[in-house]
Amino acid sequence: MELLGIFGQKCNRNIQKIREKIKTLGAGRISPKV
Repeated sequence: MELLGIFGQKCNRNIQKIREKIKTLGAGRISPKV
């Protein structure tokens, strides 16, 4: 159970980072795609 919780938190952080990247890419389409 504890392992699953830690794994979920990591996934949430990754999803948030990806969403932020997509937001920045969407806001500034001038920036090159990574």
